[in-house]
Amino acid sequence: MKTHWIQNLKANWIIFVVIAVFPLLSVASNNMTAAISDTVITGKIKSSLATNEVTHALQIGVETNNGMVSLSGTAKSETEATKAIEIAESTVGVRSVDTSNLYVQNSQQPLTDAYITAKVKGTFIKHNLITDGQTVPLVGVTVETQNGVVYLSGAVTTRVQRETLINLAKSVDGVTDVKSTVKIK
Repeated sequence: MKTHWIQNLKANWIIFVVIAVFPLLSVASNNMTAAISDTVITGKIKSSLATNEVTHALQIGVETNNGMVSLSGTAKSETEATKAIEIAESTVGVRSVDTSNLYVQNSQQPLTDAYITAKVKGTFIKHNLITDGQTVPLVGVTVETQNGVVYLSGAVTTRVQRETLINLAKSVDGVTDVKSTVKIK
């Protein structure tokens, strides 16, 4: 009788451990996966910055937290800053790019519009990397931003491509409106 009681106690204890501890292990595993993913994203961006002839990786800091990338430091030119943003935004796994601590050397001008343009272009690139079906053309479409309004021009081959470009541009943080004169060839 005592043995049966001990076996029931052991069985109940095992059930308790599985019910109570397993979810904690799952949360720890998810946090670890997110940390690894963030580390991989940061590594990819830093590697791309280092190998790109326009950017100087040592001048631009990269941090990733839950897919949110923060770029910081001082770029030597507006071209370098926008290329760094485009690289970060086009990296698979990046949910958004914060540029509030990224500056251009010897510039007092806010670069909000240039940054938005770079984010939109990066979003187009990333879309093509992760899409199995309909891609959007990267050549033949011009992206410009003025006061948060993105202007798309050029030509695409299908209505779906034009709509996808517009929707992707609208999805970028900081975009207040999208005006498109993209034509279908």
